Amino acid sequence: MVHFSESDKFLTYSVSNVAAGGTKWDDTTGVDYTGTGGDVNSIAYGQIEADQNLAQIGTYTDTLVVTVSY
Repeated sequence: MVHFSESDKFLTYSVSNVAAGGTKWDDTTGVDYTGTGGDVNSIAYGQIEADQNLAQIGTYTDTLVVTVSY
């Protein structure tokens, strides 16, 4: 994630589909899911990595792109 007003300040984080960690999503392995044929609402959970002592106070943002293959 990048700091809102200081574009050279970042926070490292991970994303998963389980609130307490789960399998971390990345850009190569994907996450298996078997659908039911109906609409599905899914929540993505983010976890900021520990020991980022140089983090700046403020708002951080990022954009996730999800590809669904079927």
